[in-house]
Formats: sequence, structure tokens, C-alpha cells
Amino acid sequence: MIRNDLAPSLSLDGVWALLSAGGEPLGQIRVPGCWEAQGYPKTLDGPVRYRRTLAVPAAWAGQRVLLEFDAVSYAAAVWCNGQRVGDHLGLWTPFALDVSAALRPGQENLFEIEVVKPCHQLTGGRYPLRTTLAGFLPDVATSFGGIWQGVRLRVLRAGFDDLHVTADPETGMVRVRSKLLLPETDQPVVLTATLMYQGAAVAVQTISHLQAGPLDCALPVERPMRWSPAQPNLYTLHLELRAGAAPLATAAQRIGFRRLNQVDGQLLLNDEPIYLRGVLSWGWDPDNIAPWVSREQARAEIRRVRSLGFNLIKLCLFIPNQTYYEAADEEGMLLWQEWPLWLPEMTDGLRARAPDEYAAYMRLTRHHPSVVVYSLGCELDRSVDGALLQQLDSVARRATDGVLFCDNSGSGEAYGGLPVDFADFADYHTYGDLHYLEPMLDHWRRDWQRPRPWLFGEFCDADDFRDRPRILAAHQGCPPWWMTADNPTYTWRAEVRALAEAEQRLQATGLPHTGQEL
Repeated sequence: MIRNDLAPSLSLDGVWALLSAGGEPLGQIRVPGCWEAQGYPKTLDGPVRYRRTLAVPAAWAGQRVLLEFDAVSYAAAVWCNGQRVGDHLGLWTPFALDVSAALRPGQENLFEIEVVKPCHQLTGGRYPLRTTLAGFLPDVATSFGGIWQGVRLRVLRAGFDDLHVTADPETGMVRVRSKLLLPETDQPVVLTATLMYQGAAVAVQTISHLQAGPLDCALPVERPMRWSPAQPNLYTLHLELRAGAAPLATAAQRIGFRRLNQVDGQLLLNDEPIYLRGVLSWGWDPDNIAPWVSREQARAEIRRVRSLGFNLIKLCLFIPNQTYYEAADEEGMLLWQEWPLWLPEMTDGLRARAPDEYAAYMRLTRHHPSVVVYSLGCELDRSVDGALLQQLDSVARRATDGVLFCDNSGSGEAYGGLPVDFADFADYHTYGDLHYLEPMLDHWRRDWQRPRPWLFGEFCDADDFRDRPRILAAHQGCPPWWMTADNPTYTWRAEVRALAEAEQRLQATGLPHTGQEL
């Protein structure tokens, strides 16, 4: 995406009309958000059509205008004033379409987006579930569809394309890379880069006579304050492009100086030993369904996790909106980001899309100091072969450093996958009672492997122990939708059906029981 905080923009968030593929009105829908959380059937895969109008200023005539989406699930076809302007495939990544030729400045403009989500069932549909990098959320309850993150129109004459800022805690060097987009001008173009810490400038770099194209510069910082859970020190880099005295573009990027590595099996954060103790999140929220959170929601979750004695959250097979990462940066919560590759059906199309998709994923998180661990997928079998895993591993490692990578959380050894890995640590999923833990560790020890840390991406399993009476009391005595046949996975996941029918099944046995026992 192209960055320019000076660019005029118009938000398209808010209420849209929702229509069937045949044009029949279904009702209204709010953006951002998915349709399953707004009263529409969870079994509705689409296509559905979003429609709304927006008045565009006459002053935008003759300028380049982009229609920017932060994320749409899953397949989007976009029209502006009846002219098809582009398409996108993918749940998690932003995209922008040039609508300049179709736009009518000074008038009301019609925008239509046709959306199809990953199939709500295990098989079938226009986009079968396991071919879409949908992660694990569809196995919890349902896939989600719609414009679930923000959307806007933006005029772009200049800006920073693919802005990449890194901070090296060893050298104190801040490196800035981007592709500059510049208008034709007779004035010399000057870049000023200013690094701020707690309201004061700590480094300034000015570059004159710039041309459109690649930018690569660096700012040295003396004795940088490192980012850690105890002291989440954040710097803000301010970039400004000027043509003579006229400002062209600005962008601000927060960064942190931190490094997680391992030496002889010992984890080190900023050269100090650290013990990672985390909780796993599926991004599951029965009200929002799509993992879009407000800053207040993100902060509350992070603070609750910390109060329980944890210093890390594993984002298991999903990618939340940027607000969650920003809150983690501010709060000093470490994140383990797992990309949404689980039980995939490796079609030719998925195999071809995956490397570019992973590069786009990394652009979402590479600048966040809170993200210190990555896994490329989870419990992968041999359908994800070594050549593809190595390619995805290379894509991810090129995007960032100072973090740890794992190609297959859970290990190929345990899930019928590759007998070797490309990981910086050993990761097994120890699903079992605690008295089996030590024998399992002995079984998994490999004397021929180099020393490396053990990080268990999933450990034990307590999610079956739900307080059913408390859940019913919180929902006026009735089971919530995700504990009923209204949950789409009820038809194809035995665990979900067992949860929904637990009380009836036990009653059928004639055995006496209490709600708490159940």
C-alpha cells in the first residue's frame, strides 16, 4: 500500500445496502464487519453485492484516485459507476484499485462490491474452505464474509510505496526503504526523516534532489532504548517529502529496538534470558465473528492475559486488524504470529498464490516490535512439501529479522509431514495429561540435532471444561448460537455436535448428573 498522510481521502465506512447476486435487496450492512455478525445466515456463502453512493469533490478531477480496502473476505469483484475496476482474492490482506477512469468528480458515484466467502462447509462451494488460507476460525464455528475492515477513496499524487523501516538494537541504525512516487515538478524534491522518542527528536536525516524510484537511507541513533515487555519503548519515524516549499507527502511509522534470538538453546530477548509463557488465541469472538477489535478491546484482552501471569499471546492461524498489533506494541505484550495454513488442500492455485500471500502477510507485521515469533503453518502433513515450505520460509525471513521462525508448529514428525524442518526452535503440540509430559520430552529429544529452544505452540488442552450453567445463565437460560445447530460446523464436526447435544445425550443414558458435572 502507498503511504501519504497528506492525501485527501473519503471514508466509505458505514452503512451499505446488501443485495443478492440477482439484485434482490437483503437489507443493510455496516462496514467494517462481516455479515454473519449482523443477522444474515451463517450459511450464506455469497455471492452478495454491497452497494452505496458517495459524492466525490469536483477538485478531484484529473487526479489519480485509489479505492483502498484493508481486508475483504474472501473474493471481491469491484465496480465503480458500472465499470469493473478490479478483483481481489484473500481474507487477510489490504488491496487498492485505481478508479480514476471510472470516477465522476463533482457527482454522486456508485460503488458495488460482489463478495463470496470461503464455503461454510468442509467441502463444496465456489471457494472450498481448505483452499483459501482461512485458518482455524471456520472449524470453531463458521467462516466469515464481507468487507470486514475499513475502506476509503484516496487521491495520490505522491507517496511512499511499500515503506519498510527496521531498527537494529545492536548498531542503533534505523534503515528506511521504500519506492518513492513523485509528481512531475521543476522544484528539487527533498526528504526529511526525523526520529522521535518521547516527544524529542533523536535523529534527523535530510536527502536532497530525490527522483522517483527506490529509496534506501539510514539514521544512526546513539544508545537506543530497547523495547521489552517491562519497558515497551517506542520510537516514531516521521517522513516528509517536499518540492521546494510545497509539501508532497508525509508518513509516520512507529518502531522498536528489540531482538529475540537463541544461543545454545537459551532464548534471549535483547541479550537477556527470557522464559516465554503464552496463551493461545483463535481470534474467536461470537459477537464480532471476524477478528476485528477496537483499541479498547485489544488493551483489555492484553491486560487480562498479563494479569494471569503470561507474557505472550499466540495468534493461532488468524490475522487481526492492525489495532491489535499496535496495542501489543504499546502494552509490551509479546506476540507469536501463526499464518493461517492448516489442513490445506494444496491445489495448484493455492500453491501458486501462497508465496505472494505470505509476503503480504509479512508486510502487515514486520514493523511491530511485539511480534517476535512466527510459524508458517500448523500441524502440516506431507501435502505441504519441502520445496514449498522452504520457499515460504525464505519469503518470511527476507521480510524481517530479530525474531524466531518455525515452519510447522507441531512438527512434521508428529503430523505425518516432513522428517526435517527449517525452524529456529523445536515445537511439539503436547496434547496429553501432565504425567505423560516427561516421557514425551524424552521421546522427542534428538541428540543429533543442534541445540535449540523448545517452544510448545500448543500445550495440553483445557477448552473442553466449559462451565455450562454459567454460559446458560449469561444467555437468559438458552444456549448461545455456537452451542446449537445454528453453528455451521454442527453438520460436519463431531466435537461441535457433541457440545450441542451433551445434555440430551447424557439424559438419554438415564444416569443422574448435575449441570456442573456436565
